[in-house]
Amino acid sequence: MAVRFVLGRAGSGKTFRCLQAVRDRLRRASAGPPLVLLVPEQATFQMERALIETPGLSGFVRAQVLSFARLVYRVMEIAGGTAKPRLGEVGRRMLLRSLLLRLEPELQVFGGYADRPGFLERLSRLLGELHAYARRPEEVETALAALSGDSPGGPAPSFLVAKLHDLGLIYRRYQEELRERGCLDPDVAVDRAALALEEMGRSGCSPFAGASLWVDGFAGFTPQEYRLLGALLRQAREAEIALCVEPSLCLDEPPYVRWIPDWQAADGRIPAATSPARASSLRAVAPPAPATGQFEADQSDAFVFAPTLRTYRELRERLDELGVAVGPAVRLSPVVPPRFRSAPLLARIERELGRTTFRSAGSAAGGVKGAAGGAAGGCPSYRQGGQLQLVEASNRRLEVEAAASEILRLCREEGYRYREISVLTWSLEPYRALVENVFREYGIPYFLDLRRFLAHHPLIELVRSAVETVKSDFAREPLFRLFKTDLMPVGRDEVDRLEEYAFQHGLEGRRIWTTGEPWSYWRRYTLSGTPGEDGLAGNHLADTEKELRELDRIRRRAIQGLEALAREVEAIDQNGARGSAREYVRALYRFLVGQRVEEQLAQWAEEARARGDLDQAREHEEVWPLLMRLFQEIADGLGDQALTLPEFARVLESGLEGLTLGLVPPTLDQVVVGSVERSRTPAVRATLVLGVADGSFPPVPEEDSFFPDEERDLLARVRFNLADTAGTRLLHQRYLVYIALTRPSERLWVSYSQSDEAGRALRPAAAFRQLQALFPDLPVTRVTSSTGLPPAGWGSLAALVAAELRQNRIRRAPVVPLLQGHPQAQKVLSSLEETNDLPPLPGEIAGPLYGIREDTGCLPTSVSRLETFAACPFRHFAEYGLRLAEWQEPRLEATMWGEFVHESLRRFVSEWVQSGAETEVIPRLRQVFTSMSSLLARELPDSSELRFQIELLWRVLAAAVPALVAQIEGGSFRPWALEAGFELRVGKVLVKGRIDRLDVAVRDDTRYVRVIDYKTGRARWKLEEVADGLSLQLPFYLLAAVEQLAQLGQFIPDGDRGKEVVPAGLFYFPVAWQERRLARPPEAGEGQPETAALDRERVKLYQLRGVVVRDEPVPELMDRQLTRGGGSSVLVPLRLRKDGQPHAGQADQVTREQMEALLSYVKQKVVQLGGQMAAGEVAPRPWRRARGRACSGCPFHPLCRFDRRLPGGGYRWLADRSREDLWEEITAVAGTADDEGE
Repeated sequence: MAVRFVLGRAGSGKTFRCLQAVRDRLRRASAGPPLVLLVPEQATFQMERALIETPGLSGFVRAQVLSFARLVYRVMEIAGGTAKPRLGEVGRRMLLRSLLLRLEPELQVFGGYADRPGFLERLSRLLGELHAYARRPEEVETALAALSGDSPGGPAPSFLVAKLHDLGLIYRRYQEELRERGCLDPDVAVDRAALALEEMGRSGCSPFAGASLWVDGFAGFTPQEYRLLGALLRQAREAEIALCVEPSLCLDEPPYVRWIPDWQAADGRIPAATSPARASSLRAVAPPAPATGQFEADQSDAFVFAPTLRTYRELRERLDELGVAVGPAVRLSPVVPPRFRSAPLLARIERELGRTTFRSAGSAAGGVKGAAGGAAGGCPSYRQGGQLQLVEASNRRLEVEAAASEILRLCREEGYRYREISVLTWSLEPYRALVENVFREYGIPYFLDLRRFLAHHPLIELVRSAVETVKSDFAREPLFRLFKTDLMPVGRDEVDRLEEYAFQHGLEGRRIWTTGEPWSYWRRYTLSGTPGEDGLAGNHLADTEKELRELDRIRRRAIQGLEALAREVEAIDQNGARGSAREYVRALYRFLVGQRVEEQLAQWAEEARARGDLDQAREHEEVWPLLMRLFQEIADGLGDQALTLPEFARVLESGLEGLTLGLVPPTLDQVVVGSVERSRTPAVRATLVLGVADGSFPPVPEEDSFFPDEERDLLARVRFNLADTAGTRLLHQRYLVYIALTRPSERLWVSYSQSDEAGRALRPAAAFRQLQALFPDLPVTRVTSSTGLPPAGWGSLAALVAAELRQNRIRRAPVVPLLQGHPQAQKVLSSLEETNDLPPLPGEIAGPLYGIREDTGCLPTSVSRLETFAACPFRHFAEYGLRLAEWQEPRLEATMWGEFVHESLRRFVSEWVQSGAETEVIPRLRQVFTSMSSLLARELPDSSELRFQIELLWRVLAAAVPALVAQIEGGSFRPWALEAGFELRVGKVLVKGRIDRLDVAVRDDTRYVRVIDYKTGRARWKLEEVADGLSLQLPFYLLAAVEQLAQLGQFIPDGDRGKEVVPAGLFYFPVAWQERRLARPPEAGEGQPETAALDRERVKLYQLRGVVVRDEPVPELMDRQLTRGGGSSVLVPLRLRKDGQPHAGQADQVTREQMEALLSYVKQKVVQLGGQMAAGEVAPRPWRRARGRACSGCPFHPLCRFDRRLPGGGYRWLADRSREDLWEEITAVAGTADDEGE
C-alpha cells in the first residue's frame, strides 16, 4: 500500500475531503473492509455527527470514528487485554502516594513530598510523559549514570542527578507494583496495543486488515502514537494523513496530486452557484512554478506551521523506517480556500496572519471597511455587522455581554442557528462564570467544552465528609458538611435546627452524638435557673421539652448510618492497627448503599432533566459510576496494602480531587464555548474569540517544574529526550492562534478586556494588533457601558428604561405600562418604587406578634425592647417580632459574662447581708465564685480560653467587690432587694423588668430609694439619651422602685414599711478591670486589704455613675464622710462646698423636683413608644447624631437594606441640645402630664 499525505492550510478542505471519501465508500457499499477515521478525542463526536447527518445514509457499520484511546481499547478488547484492571489517573496518583511514603527513606529529593499540593499530579504527568516517549526505567538509570560521570558539556548539577535517582527508583517500583497487582496503566496500554496490533497483523487476524484509513485533525504525535499509527498503516489497504501545513513548505515532495473539487475551476475560481456537497474528483496537475504573487509562502509560514511541518517530516522518516511507501501528496492550495469562499476578508486573514510584514492588497482595506463596519468610541453599532469585528471592552463582564449581544443579533437578524456559532478563549477559567451567568440571562443555549471537576458534587462531599467525620471522632464541622449534602435522611430545615442546637451547646464527639440517652442539653445563661426579663435566654429550639424530643429524634435518624460506618471502621482499624484499603472501600460502599444514594442521584437526574438542565442531569448520572470506578482502582491499586484510617483518608482525598467528567453537547442547537487548546469546534459560520489580551492569548509558556528547559537540554545530550521545551511550545501556541482565528467561514469577532478581575490593566495581544495592522481602516468597537448594548430581553429592556427614568430623560406614562405585563420587566421596574418606608403591620398581625392581650389591649414589653424600638423600629421588629438572632457560640461571650457577673454579685451581696456584714469579703467572694465557675464549666466545653476567662473574671470581681462593699458601708443605704422582678403598667404598656440592686435609706418617716445596675461594659449615663428614649432603664427602674417598693422588699423589717418613698439616685456600678488606671498596682491574691483599709484611689475607680439628688439629707446618706466640711465623695458623684452645700453646677446632681420630673417624663416616653409599637410601626428609621448612628454594629442591615438615598425616609437626626434645654424639655413634658393627670 502507499500512504498519501493531504497537505493544506486552514479551510482548504482537508476534513471535507476525508469525510467525503468515507461517504463515497459507504454509498458504494454498506459492507466491506473497515473505514477508519482517526481523529483527536475531542473531535470524535463532531465527526460522527457529520457522518450521521449525511443525506442518503440511513446508517452504517463499516465506518468507525476513533481516537487513539478508543483504538487502544478496540485492539486490547480483541487481544484480551481488557480483562486486566486498568489503573486510571486517580488510581495512579494514589499508588504513587503510597510509594512515596514507603520509599521516603531512600529518596534524596522527593522525601516528604507525598502530601504537597499538586505534587502527585505533576509526578503522574511526568510518568505519563516517560511512557509517551517510550522511556523505560533502565533508560532513566542509564541517563543517571551518564550524567553522574563525564557527561558531554561538563558535569551535571547535583540536584538534577538526585532527581533522576528518585525518579528512576519511583518509576521502577511503580512498574513492579503494577505487575504484582496485575493492573494495566493506560499509558502502557498504548505500547501493548501497538505490539498486539503488530502481532495480529503477522498472524493475519487483524480487525483492520484491508481497512481504509484517514487521519485528520492532529498537529503532532507522541512516540507511542507514532508506533501505534505505524502498526495500523502497515495493515491498511489505503491511507491518507491530513496535515494543516503550507504545502509549498514540504519541498522534498515528489510530484504531487492537487485535489480540486468539481465545484471549483482548475484556475482556482469559484463558480457563482455551487454546492460543496457535490462529488469530488482528483486531477493530476503539474507543480506550479515558484510564485512571486500576493499569496506565496514566506519564511513566516514556517513559524506558523512549525508543529505540523515537524510532524510531517517525522512521519516521513518513520514511514521510511517501516518500509511503507509514500504516494504523491494531495496539495490543497486554492487561491480562495473553500471555507472562506463567501468571506474573502477571512481568507486574507488566514493567508497573512502569521507573517511579520503584510503586503498591500490594493483596495482591500476599503472593502474591509465597508464589510466589517463598527463604531469607534462610545458603544458599538451592532446593526452594521461584517466579516471581521474588533472589540475593546472596559472589563470582562462587558466583553461577555457584548459577545452575547452579537450572538443574539446574528440569530435574530441574520438567520444564524446557535450551532453555527462558537466562542473561543485560550483558557475558560477566567470566563466560565461570566459566560454561564450572562448567557443564561440572555437566554442563549450553550455548551461549555471542558471537563467538569466533581470535587464539590454532593456525592463526593458525602464520601469525603463521612471519612473525615469518623476520623475526627465526629467533629462538628465535617459532620454537618455531611448532613448538608442532601444525601442523608434528614431535611435541610432539620439540619439547620440541629446545627444551631449543637453549635450553641458545643456538642461534638462520637460519644455525645451516638449516645442512647435522649438529648436534654440547655444553657441557662442566667446560671441561677431564674428566667430573664424575656424568659429563658439562649436557643429558642430548646425552650420546651417537645422541641428537645424532636431534636433528639432528628439526631438519631441522621446519625444511624454513620454510626454503623464508624463501628465498621473501628473494627477494621482496631486499636490503631492497619486495615487494608479494600476493607475501607467496602465499608464506604455499604454506607452509601444503606443511605440509598444511587436512588437519590437518579431522582435528581430526572428532576434536572425535567427543568431542562441536561448538563446537571448527566452529571448526576455519571458521578456514581465514576466513584465506583475510583473505589475499584483503590481496591485494585492498593488491594490488601495495610493503611491506617488517616492514611486511607489522604489516599482517598487525592483520588476525589482528581475526579473529572467530560460531557458531550446534550442538544444539537447550542453555542459551543471552548478553549483554543482543547476544543475542536465543528464547521461554524461565526466565531467569537474572547480574551485576546497580551499575556493570556497565548499565555507565557511555563517551564516544567520537574525538568526545566535547561535540564531537558542536558538530558538530551545523553540521548534522553522528553517532551518539548518552552520554546517549542511557544511555536505550538502560535499555530493554535492561527487555528483559532481561522475557524469561522463567514464572521470573526475578536475582543479583549482592558482590565482583569483584579482591575489590572491589560493590553491587546499580538494577534489583535496584527489584525489592526492588516486592516488599518477597520474601526475598533469600544464597549464602555452595558447601557449601550442591545437589551437581551424584557428584563434588560426594563433595566434600560429604569435607568432613563431615574435620569428624567424619558416620560414615565407612555413607557412603563407597556412593560408591566412581563414578569421579568415587572421585577426590574419594581425597583423604581423601592423606598425605605414600610407600612405599619395590621393589628391582626402586630397583636399576636407582640403578645398584646385581647382583653385589656395591654402590650407586655421590657425596657430594653422599648430602647431598641426607639433606636430603630425595624430592628425591634426583626429582633423581637421575627425573633431573629445571631448564633451564640459555646464560649463565654459578652452576654454570658454579664450574666455571670450579675449572678455572682447577687449571691455575694445576699450572703454578705444575711451574715450581718461581718464576714471577710474576699474569702466569702471566693466561695461564691467557686460555686459559680463550676456551674459555668458544666455548660461550656473545657478549653484554655475558658480557663483564662474564668481567671480574668475572678480578677475583675476580686477588684470590684471590695469597692462595692465600701460603698454600702460608707453610707446609710442598705440593700432592699436583689435581682428584683417587677411588672409596672403605664397606660396600656405593661413593662416587665429586673432590678439588679435596690437600696433604701431611712430617715425619720421617709425612705430614700436608689437603684443600681451592674455594668460590665460602658457605664455612662447621658441625659440626652434619656430624652430621646435610648436609655430609659435606670430612670424607669427607679420609677418602678418608688411605686412598688413595698412589694419588692427582701431585707427590710416590716416596721419600715408604709413610709413615704423618695427617689434619691440612679446609678451604674462599673464591674470592669479598672486597676490599670491606678497610679500604683494593687496587692494581688488572697492577701488583698479589707474594705476599711482600701485606699481612696482604688475605691474611686468604682465610683457609682449616674444621677444623685442633691437635696438634704441625700448627700449624707450616700456618703457619711461628706458631712465633714465639704469635699468630693469617692463613692457617688457628689461634691460639697465648705459650707456643706452641694455644688449646683454639677451635671450629675439634680434637685428632687428635677428627679420627679425626669421620672414623669420617662413614663410618658414609655407610653409614646409603646403606642407606636402596638400600632405596628416597622419602618427602618434609625437615629443618627454627628457622633454616632444606630446602624453601627446592627446585625440586621442585610435584612432591612436601609439606604438613605431612597425616598420615603432616612436617618432620624437627633439634635445636640444643651443640658439646660434638655431639662426645660423634660420639665415641660412632665408638667403637661401632671396637668392631664389632674
